[in-house]
Amino acid sequence: MEPAWMDDKTAQLTEGWRDSRGLSKRVRSLLEEQEAKILAAIDNCQKVKAQLNQYETTVRGWGRQQQDLEDRLQSLVDQCKDVRMLARQEELRASDKRQQIDQGEQQLHTVLQTVRKAASAVEACETIEDADHVMEEETQREEECLAMFPDVHTVITLNKAMEVSHAALEATATVQAAQHTADVDGGAAGDDSLPVAAASSIRDRVAALMSPLKAKDLRRLTQHARNLLQSGLVFAVHTTEGRSRHAIISFEDDRLYLHCLRDQPLPRGATTLQVGQSLMSLPLSRQTRIQICV
Repeated sequence: MEPAWMDDKTAQLTEGWRDSRGLSKRVRSLLEEQEAKILAAIDNCQKVKAQLNQYETTVRGWGRQQQDLEDRLQSLVDQCKDVRMLARQEELRASDKRQQIDQGEQQLHTVLQTVRKAASAVEACETIEDADHVMEEETQREEECLAMFPDVHTVITLNKAMEVSHAALEATATVQAAQHTADVDGGAAGDDSLPVAAASSIRDRVAALMSPLKAKDLRRLTQHARNLLQSGLVFAVHTTEGRSRHAIISFEDDRLYLHCLRDQPLPRGATTLQVGQSLMSLPLSRQTRIQICV
């Protein structure tokens, strides 16, 4: 037995059928209306598909850039290994020269004792001659040492390599911190995405994520800031002793308001701003909010 609504729909469709079994104006109108809806749905599908194609192309480009960066970083690591070997070679050269200088010093101590123990004129002359020879050799070794070290190429290469390595490590630390923030504040992949109200298209949402909100955006109340504020995605963060608490920043009656601090996870797509200790130390209750002067 068919549902009652099916009977009503059938009645509407069969109403006014012509004797020749042609479609009535009512039926044609319903079909045309349904056709328009289907065409609109197809158009929406095509628009979303176009956005996904564009996003896919963008992400693919990021992947290629990342691969290029990885290759360059690997090349940097290989170069750092070569530089480390260069440093080791320079260390060995310096160690060899230091041992030579040390031997020369020992010889000088020996001739010094000989000079102090000379008991005759003949012995004194021989001792002085030997001492002059030892001192001449040692002076030559010292001059060679000062001429050899530092090796200009080695020192400059090591210095540049360390600067580049430090910069790479700092960049790595920044990426790791960003990933940690995304995992802690934004949740794991697969959670609710950035609300549609925050941006009108996938491209706009990507742009919003790639361009984090800054304090100057709040002061100027840029459109990007207004969209995030209206979506309830702007939070002030206060961290003490490793504990972070968040307070939502709202925009009401053309004014910015900072609400009380709460221990709660941030929604997906939220953006945070660090707030000064003097502001966050105010005794705020859960019902309290304070106006932010910008």
